[in-house]
Amino acid sequence: MKKLIMVPGNVSSPFFLNELEIALKYYDKVSIIDFGGKKEIGKKITEQYGIKYIQCAPSVGSISFWQKFARWLHQEHVKEEIKDNFEISYKGIKKIAYILFYGMYCVQGESIIDAEIAVDCQEDIDLYAYWLSRPAYLVAQYKQKNDRINSIISRAHSYDLYFDRNSVHYLPFRKFIDSSIDVIYFISENGRKYYESEYPKKGVQLKCIRKVARLGTYNGEYQKTGELNRRIVLVSCSNIISVKRLDLIVDVLEKLKHYEIMWYHFGTGKLEKEIERYCKEKLTKDSYKLCGYVDNKEILKKYKEYNANFFINMSDYEGIPVSIMEAMSFGIPVIARNVGGMSEIVNEENGLLLENDDAEDAASKISSLLTDCREKTGKYETMCKKAYDTWNERYNAEKNYNIFYSQMMKGEKRGD
Repeated sequence: MKKLIMVPGNVSSPFFLNELEIALKYYDKVSIIDFGGKKEIGKKITEQYGIKYIQCAPSVGSISFWQKFARWLHQEHVKEEIKDNFEISYKGIKKIAYILFYGMYCVQGESIIDAEIAVDCQEDIDLYAYWLSRPAYLVAQYKQKNDRINSIISRAHSYDLYFDRNSVHYLPFRKFIDSSIDVIYFISENGRKYYESEYPKKGVQLKCIRKVARLGTYNGEYQKTGELNRRIVLVSCSNIISVKRLDLIVDVLEKLKHYEIMWYHFGTGKLEKEIERYCKEKLTKDSYKLCGYVDNKEILKKYKEYNANFFINMSDYEGIPVSIMEAMSFGIPVIARNVGGMSEIVNEENGLLLENDDAEDAASKISSLLTDCREKTGKYETMCKKAYDTWNERYNAEKNYNIFYSQMMKGEKRGD
């Protein structure tokens, strides 16, 4: 009997949900420890799959919790992490808070995993963290703690991997995680290269096995065909936060006013009102629509309803966005900046890759692309086909997750 304990961070994330059905093909039992989601939503989702759901929220009102937390604080790797990052400054205080935040969830999570191991005492168990952050730190505690743990693995995406993704340019316990996890699966080749080049500068010895395992999406039963119409429809999908650079999309569209373009954005965020004001200032009211929060399945229906011609992403940082995979699964070409792992999915055959954040330059290149698509017979239709082919060959969830779980079942262990 094989059991998988998954620590996803937030079980309701669409890209995590894509994995669940595949996981159940390979494991007899699956339990999920949810760090960030709402309990009622998590239970509703996991009940559909017959998966055990446990929410992990620190029991700060319990004396025993603080006793365990005190013991955690006295571990050598914790004292070393605090010592290395302590300084009397805003940045130093934030780093220490970050460390303690990891510790609180680790202490609570260990109690849950210990109970899960005790319940199924006859089974081989794999521990799987979906993020190289709090979930990875939790499962890393079990390297030598229990001989019934078969393999300890983690994925690595973007904010949990790149140091410059947060204000203090710091991610806790990198040395401990690397020395305790068997395999880290990066969602892009760019991510693996970054880890291997930048992490040794932070004292990480690269002891874990490092592989690339791409994410994937399912096709939405719609594939775009035909030529480019006079009215061009752009779609985008992201949180409305500074790193996603919706302001840059607006700046580019302002410079493309001589085209009949309609832009739909799906998603909300703390900068929503600010972007709304910016749109009113820069664009005509009939050339854009901020659609707010829309359920993931409904978004895909909207792409078809609006006859989307291109997906646009102007983020400052990305791994390989699931939103782009979804668009390509429909055969929608993508316009994006060359950041993170973007060059692994977008190219001149299936879209347009922009090398900087200059609105004038981006508008010029997009204008050239639109002209080519209109003047060259079959150009746009070929681009749509290439977008679909890219998804099918590299980001098809059915293919990618079967490969991923087949590798997990081998139970690879680090060499030390």
